[in-house]
Amino acid sequence: MGELRNWAKKKMEYIKLEDEETITCRYLGFKISPSRFEEDQETVKYLLEVGGIEKTFESRSATIALEFDRVNINDWIELTRHGLGNKTKYFIKRVGEKKEEWD
Repeated sequence: MGELRNWAKKKMEYIKLEDEETITCRYLGFKISPSRFEEDQETVKYLLEVGGIEKTFESRSATIALEFDRVNINDWIELTRHGLGNKTKYFIKRVGEKKEEWD
């Protein structure tokens, strides 16, 4: 990843993962709100702490909602993207309640 890409990712309010990319973050909760793209749809904004900064991960997927429902607030997780376009799937792996548990 280039220097400008790293800089942009730090500045972005939203989490955007590339295919096969994984981030480790702390789950802070969620909000259900109207979709930014389709007015008649709802989306879930997951609140995550990445590198000490609060960011959001947005998804309308019921599958990912069920995955996040198994995670406790303040748990550390790995969020991984597999696939591109409408073949994209996200996976969550709980890595601990405290960062020290997996450092």
